[in-house]
Amino acid sequence: MKKTSIFAMIALAVLSVACAKNEEDKPNGNDVPQEEQTGKPGEDGKIVFTAIAPTKTAIDSNDEVVTWVAGDEVKFVWDGGSTTATASASGASTTFSVEVGADVSELYAVYPASVGGSYDSGNVNIHFNGSLSDGSFAANDICVAKAVKTGDTWSTTLEFKNAACLIKVGVTSSTITKVQVSAVNGETLAGYAPLSINGSGEVSIGTVSDSPSDHVSMTVSGAGNYYIPVLPGVTLASGFRVNLFEDDNQITPFYYNGSYTTARGKVIKLSDIESHAGQYYVTPAGAGTMSGQSWANAMDAATFKAFIENADNYFILRGATIHLSAEEFTFGDYLQPDFSGHSETAFTIEGTKSGSDITTFVGSTGTAAGTLWPKTSCNLTVKNVKFTGTNGDSNRAAIRINTTSAKLTLENCIFDGNKTSGTGGAIAVFKAAQLDLKDCEFYGNNANGGACFFINTSVNLTVNVTGGIFQGNYAVGTGDTNSAGAVFYAANDGGTPTLKFSGVTFKENYNYVGTNEKIGGILRLQASNATAYFDNCVFDGNYTNRENSKNPPCSAIVTCRISDVKYYFNACEFKENTSGTGNSAGKYGGTKGTVFATLSPSTFAFNNCSFHDNYGGRNTDDISWIGMDNTTSSGNCTLILANTTIVGDNYRAPDTGGARKNNWGVIKFQNKGNFYLLNTILCSLDTSGNSFWVNGDISVDGGDTIGNGGTKLPVYCWYSKISKEGDNRTNWTENTGSGHNYYATSASFGGWSAPWTWNGTLTGENSTMLAATADVNTQIQNADADFYSWLDSIGALGKDINGNNRGATSWPGCYQN
Repeated sequence: MKKTSIFAMIALAVLSVACAKNEEDKPNGNDVPQEEQTGKPGEDGKIVFTAIAPTKTAIDSNDEVVTWVAGDEVKFVWDGGSTTATASASGASTTFSVEVGADVSELYAVYPASVGGSYDSGNVNIHFNGSLSDGSFAANDICVAKAVKTGDTWSTTLEFKNAACLIKVGVTSSTITKVQVSAVNGETLAGYAPLSINGSGEVSIGTVSDSPSDHVSMTVSGAGNYYIPVLPGVTLASGFRVNLFEDDNQITPFYYNGSYTTARGKVIKLSDIESHAGQYYVTPAGAGTMSGQSWANAMDAATFKAFIENADNYFILRGATIHLSAEEFTFGDYLQPDFSGHSETAFTIEGTKSGSDITTFVGSTGTAAGTLWPKTSCNLTVKNVKFTGTNGDSNRAAIRINTTSAKLTLENCIFDGNKTSGTGGAIAVFKAAQLDLKDCEFYGNNANGGACFFINTSVNLTVNVTGGIFQGNYAVGTGDTNSAGAVFYAANDGGTPTLKFSGVTFKENYNYVGTNEKIGGILRLQASNATAYFDNCVFDGNYTNRENSKNPPCSAIVTCRISDVKYYFNACEFKENTSGTGNSAGKYGGTKGTVFATLSPSTFAFNNCSFHDNYGGRNTDDISWIGMDNTTSSGNCTLILANTTIVGDNYRAPDTGGARKNNWGVIKFQNKGNFYLLNTILCSLDTSGNSFWVNGDISVDGGDTIGNGGTKLPVYCWYSKISKEGDNRTNWTENTGSGHNYYATSASFGGWSAPWTWNGTLTGENSTMLAATADVNTQIQNADADFYSWLDSIGALGKDINGNNRGATSWPGCYQN
């Protein structure tokens, strides 16, 4: 059958009348072959039945009715037999010739023939197919007619009745290959069902007893209107969903409805429904039917939570975006999407920003404090959401992840004022496949350690952070071994985490770590072999305070106490960072290094970095900007300074009366280690201070050696300028002939001024000994092949802090054109 306009049907009726007047041998006025229809077999033993197309109880929006097409196949079934016949002509009626045994007294005719089953005790079994391979079937209903024989005479007019409920889906995209209708609660929509027609022509359909299915799929060919037949008389408690497929691997859900009951012959119209493709809408209180298909029918918070936590929704959530209004949402406990047993389910929760308003997830207090907990096979992206108000026990963060297959991407999100009595105030990761943050902001989050995020995983997790700011976050520190890290803390659980930061600002984060003596720094890697990468980042005004006047290691950025970790920096600026902010209210700084310090065989590597205006607080002893002190019996500390400038005094108190420590350097190196000074400027602004101090029992591994009182340090130095050393020698010598004897004054350094970036001039001894870029790159590679490979991968080799080429030879240090 096919559909034609009702106006075409009127024209067809007029034409029929005209033809009847002119052709007496064709009183019906159509192309149906005229045979005497007596209800008895003809000479060939066949009975000719006239079939009338059914009239829908609900005409669709195009006012279409069903007509026959020559060649349409109808299956005839009766007790003990069946046959398939074809329509003789096209039009509102047609004929079928069927050979039926003399002992048969009733039969059913079923269209299309593919859905006809067998005759059984006065019924015909109809197959509502759960998988329709031919989209052309969408133009037709499932239709059934009944004929009976009285004595020797058959009733030959077949009045076809609608047997299905039709769901009309208007697809607007040419890329759609399949449409699927699914019952939300698993009600049966398809399968084999018995159908009967009584003497009054009333139709009844029984219960599906074979091959039940909760969905019907139809193969289609792009844009068009498609009619999908489903069982009538089914009450869909939570409605149905219609899903669009772009090939089998990409499923796009586009419709969710409330409670509904299907009815025979009824057309459920979903015209052009793809405008809702993969889009759902949520407000705290909900709206309309709360189906989620539009803002006018938005889900409420509870419906949204149940929707994404229902594992059976994995196939409609794939590729979907859930939009949330710019209001506050509370969920009582974590949102916990979990799709165990299914392949990766990727979807997006997208909040709304409107002026100062933004979608906000508000946590609570105690053991149910957080807001989001992605679980198995969940690949979730969250955009434009503010997370706040979490005040959790132990490690209850605003966001928690502890599943190896979970992936989380956060874009333009804000974490403000979340805290926990354990570790991980904003984000706590115990296991995960991947964590990505893009342009996110963290303000005032706090924890015992890892105030912004805590990592303690047995898998090799990579965390990528691009853009954004960490400001005013702090760690309170209640133990020497498992706290600190106002921005992040990566603990040791057997995994090897990798953290990558690009274009991030770290501002005024701090540790207030009480009387503890072993911790400090806003960044802490405590997992052996872990690596943290920082490209084009700014560290401004970060600090550590404690209540212990013994001044243990207590750096503003990193205090490292674990072996074999690496911190790599490129094009970063360090300014106004301090260990201790003064002696008021018993706040003290620390020793070893005000910015960086290590007490274990670890690596700090810097390229194109600028240090200026960093300082230590009052009541300090043994202070330096970078302190490399390997207190273990094996392994080496490694410090690499390439194309970097460190300018400033070794001690500057923020209040008056702070005496400078004349015998301590900007960098202090003691015990076993390697030092690489490559095309770098290193100096103290204090005329009686020094740039570099060596102390302790230093073993010589190669390179040039310097040291105090006969103790030697291996130094690999190319094309660098430094001020006085700790033993008051005026210059270094090494086999490249490069100059090193550049001196600073308390006022300036060769025409430099804050923020101590290159201004184009350099005067003094050996000022013509400039760095060959290729030589410097080679020495970086020799110092640390992994550092070299990373710089190469981000395009930083041979570039200045702004990414401009340095040229074949260049001035030392970090400079700008």
